[in-house]
Formats: sequence, C-alpha cells, structure tokens
Amino acid sequence: MLDERTLQSLGRSPISISSLLSSEEYLAMYETHEARAQDSYLTGTPQITFFRVVYRRHTNFAVESIVQTANGQMDFSKRTSINLSRNGDLITNAWLQVTLPALDQRVVVGGSTSTYVHYVNSVGHAMLKSVEIDIGGQKVDKHFDAFYEVMDELEVPSEKRAGLNEMLGRYDELDTSTTGNLVNQSGQRTYYVPLRFWWNKLPGQALPLLALMYHDVRINIEFRSALELVKSDVALTQPTSGGAPLSFIDASLWVDYVYCDAAERKRFAGDAHEYLIEQVQFTGDESIPASVSSSTQKIRLAFNHPVKELIWVVTPETSAAVDAKNGNMLFDFGQIAGVDYIQSAKLMLNGHDRYTERPGTYHRLVQPYQHHPRVPSRPVYVYSFALEASSHQPSGATNFSRIDNAQLYLTTRPNMPAARVKVLAINYNVFRIQGGMGGLAYCS
Repeated sequence: MLDERTLQSLGRSPISISSLLSSEEYLAMYETHEARAQDSYLTGTPQITFFRVVYRRHTNFAVESIVQTANGQMDFSKRTSINLSRNGDLITNAWLQVTLPALDQRVVVGGSTSTYVHYVNSVGHAMLKSVEIDIGGQKVDKHFDAFYEVMDELEVPSEKRAGLNEMLGRYDELDTSTTGNLVNQSGQRTYYVPLRFWWNKLPGQALPLLALMYHDVRINIEFRSALELVKSDVALTQPTSGGAPLSFIDASLWVDYVYCDAAERKRFAGDAHEYLIEQVQFTGDESIPASVSSSTQKIRLAFNHPVKELIWVVTPETSAAVDAKNGNMLFDFGQIAGVDYIQSAKLMLNGHDRYTERPGTYHRLVQPYQHHPRVPSRPVYVYSFALEASSHQPSGATNFSRIDNAQLYLTTRPNMPAARVKVLAINYNVFRIQGGMGGLAYCS
C-alpha cells in the first residue's frame, strides 16, 4: 500500500498511478480525495456518533389516575359540573367512563314489534352534547361531539383505531350478524371517552393546579337524551331496559395527576406561566336545502383569533333528525349513493379569494394527506393554514380577528337531499397563570 506523499510524487512523474495500484486502491484514493469536499456536508466536524448512546436525565415525578366527584348526577339529558380536586400538582390525561344499560329488544310501537334495538354508532362521542372547561369562572374551551369524531378521523393512527373503536362503541354499520357489532351494541357495556383539551394532549402542556391556588378548574358536561342515542326498526318513543326508562348504570370522570419533586413544585408554584393553547370554535349548524341542480351556499365564518385550520362535515337532515328508526345518525358524514355531497369549495376573505375554487375531493383527500397524519375514511373536509396542522408547534395560521368578512362557498352536487353543515375552526390562544390565577390573554 502506497502512502499519500508517494502517490503525490508519482502523480507528477510520467509513470501512470493506475499502473501501480489495484482497482480497489485507486477507487479508495478517488473517493478520499475527489469526494472529500462533498462529504464535508455530511461528516465534516461531526456532532454525533452512532456508536454511543446519549440520554437526558429527567426530573422525579409520579402519575396517578383519580376519579372525580360530580356536582349532581351524570345521566341522559342532564348537565353536570365537576370541580377537579387538588390531589396533585399537575393534570394531564382525562377521560369519561360510562356504563350504559342493556336495551330491551322486543318493543311494541303502534302495533309493530321491534326486531332489534341498539345504541348509535360511536355512542361514546354521541352521548356528549358538549364538554367545557371553566377556570376561575371563565370558559376557556368548549368541545362538541362532532369535533371529537372528526379529529379521530384525522389524527388517530390505524394501529390504535381498533382499540379506540371498542372504547367508543364505533362499529361497521354493515355488520348486522348475530355475532356482529350491532348486536353487541345492545348489551350492558362500559365506554371510555378521552377528552381533547390542550392539557390532555402533551405532558409539556399539563395544567399546573398548584399554580392556580385561587382559581377552581371545572369541567361541564351536557349529555344527550336516551332517545337520541338508540337505533331500531320501529319508531321508538322511549327506549327501555328491563321495562324501565334508560339511565346510566355508572358514570365518572377520571383524571391523571402528576406529582413533582420539591424543586420542580417550587418552580411551578412561584413562576408565572404562559401556555400556547388550541381552542375550538363552532357557531352552529348551517342548513343546505335540497336541490335538483347544483347550488352554491355561502356560509359566513364568524370566527376570531389565529385560526390554523377549518374543518367541515355534511350530514343529511334525515340522518340528523331525532328518530330511532330513520335518524339518530349524528356522524353520518358519508357520501350520498357513493358520491361526495360537496362538489367544490372556495374561501373568501374580505372580498378576495383565499385560494382558487377546488373540488370537494381536494379538501377530503389532498388537504388531510398534506397536513395531517391520516386521510379520513369518511368525508371530512379540511382547509389548513398550517403546514403541520396536528402538531403543537405552530406552522401557519390566519388571524380571523383582523378579517371583517370571511365566507366559505360550498357548491353541492345535483340531486342532493337537504343537509346540515358543521364548520369548525381550530385556533391558537394564550393561557396565562400568575399570582395563583389564570385566564386567557385574548378574548376576541
């Protein structure tokens, strides 16, 4: 093997270097000398090695799940408030645990006897008319059943969906076999519904109760009626269990409490805190009339704050109606006869097109593909101002507080039935904690 100085001297002589080296040695020399400049981008002044594991030490902590005490009974058609106890230093995950009773299968209505009675699809979400967090008497965020359902479509990976579906009572509508999901949805069963407030998403967003010594944290839950949560082949007026009206067998809210060590507890209690949080805005259903020909509906978006994405879903009026036989399909975001309800959509801000009118399939497929971890299996339409809409790290938003006139134009396909549209906005805000009290930095 020749050293580098000898190779350089030979390079200045009439003797060919290649005649003195094997092909392997010549190739190695070429890679070493000719490619050194390019390799410097990858290996010049190295900062890591793959042959030594580096880890970071963390603070001491412990986590415990604690059931909360409700102010009043949790049941169908009721609104319940829950003051979160001060059992720990911070709170992270929270979920509702509800056990529903078995349903009577043979019910006589107007001379007709039912052949089946079961709970609606995704009954864990459907039972929640709304869930609200109140801190120090101020409403900080409010969620709705449809929000939970669409975010599962956009964010929950396929590896977790089977388990989550079982937790929520979500099933395949086509499975009506004796061993299938619809039959299983008629017996007594416990459902687990994870909450989706900002402090439920990341450990780094945990809510420090020890820094809110003068403000209570309250969760307000409004439940749907039993009649809205069952399906049957007859027009039920009152579903029953053992001949009696339906009532929760058991219901509770569980919260994960974090216990910090003395040094970290002191920092949380003494320091001021600012959290970048996400909120949900929803101004109510918009109606779309039935139309033989294609029609365009203009929906005014009365939103505020920096909005990172808009999400909308369409539900036929018949599906949304309170009707155990023909309705009670709150999450029927499906296509009509295999065709998307929305033909195209366009967003206008202060009289200017925010983007060129695009097909409904663009908002249902391309937008989720670009900005979310998952493309939904049902028609959930998205327009994202953020590069990574599912990430806590901000990557884009439009401040609707500075927009006087925002309108979403939805063009429907011909021969579509009357429907309801829900438009959700996911926005950023800042939650500040100081002096034992907390509140929003921006209210509008």
